[in-house]
Amino acid sequence: MSRDDDTQDRGGESLDEFPVADVQPRLPLWKKIFGGTRMWIATLVCLMVAGVLIGLAVSGGGRTITIAFEDGFGIKPGDTLRYRGIDVGEVKQVAVNPTLEGVTVQVELNSEAVELAREGSRFWIERPQLGLSRITGLETVVGAKYIGVIPGPPDAPAVYHFQGVESPPVIRDGSATGITIQFSDGFGISTGAVVKHLGIVIGEVTAVKLDPALDGVTVHVRLADFAESVARAGSQFWIERPEIGLSEIRGLETLIQGPYIDVVPGPPDGRIVTTFQGLDFAPPATRLAEGLEVVLYSLGQGALKPGVPVNYRGLNVGHVVSVSLASDAATVEARVYIQPDYKSLVRVNSRFWSNIGIDADFGVGGFALKTDSLQSLAVGSIGFATPDIPERRARTGDRFECAAYAQDEWLEWSPQIAVGEQLLPEGSQRPEAIRATLRWQQKRLGFTRNVQRQGWLILLEGNRLRGLTRYLQPPEEAIEGSAVFEMSGVEFPFDDSRLQLEGRLATYQLSDPLPEQSRWPLDKLRTPLEAKDCLIISDPQSPILPLSSSSIVEATEDTWLVSPSLSWNAALDGASVVSRSDGAILGFLDLEKGQAEVVLVKKANQ
Repeated sequence: MSRDDDTQDRGGESLDEFPVADVQPRLPLWKKIFGGTRMWIATLVCLMVAGVLIGLAVSGGGRTITIAFEDGFGIKPGDTLRYRGIDVGEVKQVAVNPTLEGVTVQVELNSEAVELAREGSRFWIERPQLGLSRITGLETVVGAKYIGVIPGPPDAPAVYHFQGVESPPVIRDGSATGITIQFSDGFGISTGAVVKHLGIVIGEVTAVKLDPALDGVTVHVRLADFAESVARAGSQFWIERPEIGLSEIRGLETLIQGPYIDVVPGPPDGRIVTTFQGLDFAPPATRLAEGLEVVLYSLGQGALKPGVPVNYRGLNVGHVVSVSLASDAATVEARVYIQPDYKSLVRVNSRFWSNIGIDADFGVGGFALKTDSLQSLAVGSIGFATPDIPERRARTGDRFECAAYAQDEWLEWSPQIAVGEQLLPEGSQRPEAIRATLRWQQKRLGFTRNVQRQGWLILLEGNRLRGLTRYLQPPEEAIEGSAVFEMSGVEFPFDDSRLQLEGRLATYQLSDPLPEQSRWPLDKLRTPLEAKDCLIISDPQSPILPLSSSSIVEATEDTWLVSPSLSWNAALDGASVVSRSDGAILGFLDLEKGQAEVVLVKKANQ
């Protein structure tokens, strides 16, 4: 077929005018996606930025914890968690428990506060609380409520579920010690009440629960870290509340403040314990370790009742601690405590008796009533006496019979026994200081006038008076022959030949012995080599005052200079300074210059 024929067969079209396909090579997929535009670059950058932001959000966020409360107190999502006044988290959700017995609060912690999620952390809802003894949360009256927190121990493991406390704590210390105390009656104690010792708050009540048998109350207490040593064997706890009785009135401050728990700590070497049996009543008095405890027994109770005072010559020197039947029920036994100042009065031959009610005596001479005191008439008391020749001192645990009444012979005993020596070493006697007056006459502007000085002296063996020179020697301006001494009810003239000067101290030889005056042994005078803990002893009726070696600011071979921060009664001038280690007299207190000094005894004059 010719070309013309072919053209004719195609409708007259020429073969040169028919379209021819242009075949291109196949492109890779990545060229198909990114080859036609550059918008992919912007998309990739956006994806990378979003990924970084999501990563930062995930890694930088805090943890979510749940806290269970018995009551929500109006807390709601958006409220904060605060620690030391700083917001450290946010409440995300508040829901009622499925059992309808409480609420669960979900809190998201800030990243810097995740360490709060550890065992021992305590959470509470801060809200206004007005009470007689404390007012808290007033800032939430205007502002929103918030959740407070006390962190647990730093080494505690992480936890995320907590049981919140219902009352804002008083002791906001994460290292507090927890103890439990069982009481037979709660006496109105409640969560949030405080625990005190010597009037200082040392803990708080965190929970009060009835015992399962409904026969007592269990109180949970947190003690501050500085008072953790109270949790030891022998500590006594009781609920302080108003008590008005014939023997005492106490706890009246609780009418305003509400009841609280008080405590007498046990012995310092007692073992650590966390469960205690509380007392139904406050102990009659604080018992010091230096005191004396003896046991009295009697066929009947008589005046043997807890809290009843123990008297010596009508003076209260102790009290009855507890009363019970003997193990064989044959007698009544009582533990009696004697104060440290007076324990030397109790000797193995002492006699005890009951003072209770009125002792009526009908006789030829008429009708007589005898009672130890008004208190004995109302609640009774225990009396005791010691013979004129006292035997050895009583020891803790010694037993004495308690008679139903005192025999006349006992009431006539009058032994001389030193008291108030609990600070001295065992077996040491307290120096018997003498209040001496040195009087003289001197002329001034042509007129004669009387002048005198008073101070403390010590009578040594050999009838020699020892003390500060100014109390043993009249001044130069004194009229010769006018000076006289007066002491122990005796007056005698001053004789210069009997005086031996020893610097700021002097010794005066008496011609006649002073009546009924004890002598201090010469071997109990000692010169100290360094500052020591001492006692200041003057009037036998005055308490012994301690002088610590740390209060000696300067020590020489003649004197000690006492810290000016200590104040002294001028009546102590000339008092004896006694070593606490061995009971020897080391010197005499000199207050003449307004600065307390101890004038030391010289070795050469011992």
